[in-house]
Amino acid sequence: MVIPLELFRGPLIDVGGSPHYMIKEIHEEPSILKRLWENLGGRVFHAAQRIYSSDKIYIVGSGSSYNAGLVFHYALAHHAKRISIPITSGEYLYYSRTISKGDVVIAISQSGYTSDTLEASRRARDAGASIVGVTNNPESPLARISDYVIYIMAGKEEAVTATKTFTAQIYALLMIVSEVSKLGGGEGIEDLGAVPRTLLSSISLLEPISRKIASDIYRYGSAFTLGEGVGYAIAREAALKLKEAAGVNSEAIQTSEARHGPKTIMGKKTPIYCNVFFEEDLDHVAKLQKDLEGSGAPIYVVTSIDVDDDIRSRSFDVVSIPPLRSASISIIAAAFYQLLSYYISISRLLDPDMPRMLSKVVT
Repeated sequence: MVIPLELFRGPLIDVGGSPHYMIKEIHEEPSILKRLWENLGGRVFHAAQRIYSSDKIYIVGSGSSYNAGLVFHYALAHHAKRISIPITSGEYLYYSRTISKGDVVIAISQSGYTSDTLEASRRARDAGASIVGVTNNPESPLARISDYVIYIMAGKEEAVTATKTFTAQIYALLMIVSEVSKLGGGEGIEDLGAVPRTLLSSISLLEPISRKIASDIYRYGSAFTLGEGVGYAIAREAALKLKEAAGVNSEAIQTSEARHGPKTIMGKKTPIYCNVFFEEDLDHVAKLQKDLEGSGAPIYVVTSIDVDDDIRSRSFDVVSIPPLRSASISIIAAAFYQLLSYYISISRLLDPDMPRMLSKVVT
């Protein structure tokens, strides 16, 4: 069973009736996305115009911001048929000689103070590239050096573990993707406007499910998170949240790559979370499940599509999320993993707001 909140050994914070900032901020996400949808249009359109006309598109960020950028990378290819190059900010140096005038760098940092991201942005600007800064602080150094500022309007995030700023980053970036798609004659991302409402109902649906799963697996110290495309980007963020908030040694792997070595250490004490968001994902998951038959590994399939009886029978559980058919599904899935990480954290008697050795800004 899940350990009751009253047995949590750290100091409980009264945050408007919530025991921790992390869960409070997860519940704020739908209203933040609604605010973005209603207010961000003009800035998004101008940034999208510059991206559409660019020679090359680079994406830089660290931690959760990089993972949001990876969603943007996959969504841009799928919806707008444009190739981009995602780079962790610390590795920008190895790409700096390839950037020149006519290129665009999308620099993502919730604080706007992340030192590696700022250094990458300055170098790119000096090389003649345009900077699109995506940040939660419009007065930050990143905002000041950017040609286009996308302010994600999430309000102050008290928990060190990023939740609402991550989903706000994705939503703002998907708004850009939608406009780039339309500029190229595409249809954009048609379900974007429905995401805030869908997320609101999804959190209510997924919270008891995530709490139940946490009660089953909180004793396990390791996990794998799997996916392809935007599912892989969310697998990376899920692994990061499980590490940060829940202290679980988690590894994100592309589902197809899990069969090339990693499966050898999957077993009874390593929960596996498989993201299945599109029809193309089904074959990879089915093959991996067959490979793992007899291993005892508890496999959770997190899916927005119908899965067949074979996949269901080989799964410890199937978590159904709303059937969005675009990269927007990444936001709903992210919220599920945030909830799961939160409930594993409190079941393990940890403080999800203040993970050990972490700070809100890495300088």
